[in-house]
Amino acid sequence: MPRQAIVIANHKDKTATLNFIDEENNLVAHDFKGQPLTEMQFPYSNIEAYDFLFESLGKLDEQTEKYLFKIL
Repeated sequence: MPRQAIVIANHKDKTATLNFIDEENNLVAHDFKGQPLTEMQFPYSNIEAYDFLFESLGKLDEQTEKYLFKIL
């Protein structure tokens, strides 16, 4: 099971999507019903309010950025 989360933030639209995935090993976390924990809406404001929890993995384009959400 992945032990990290990736957040895709669209800075123009002020939206964020949370995905519990392990991109290196192509693994996706699932909930107790077997549903994948991907494409979940995440409060965009948390990226600025809790910036110590996020590590930028780079921009995907001019308005979209990918973050590693640090699970402490």
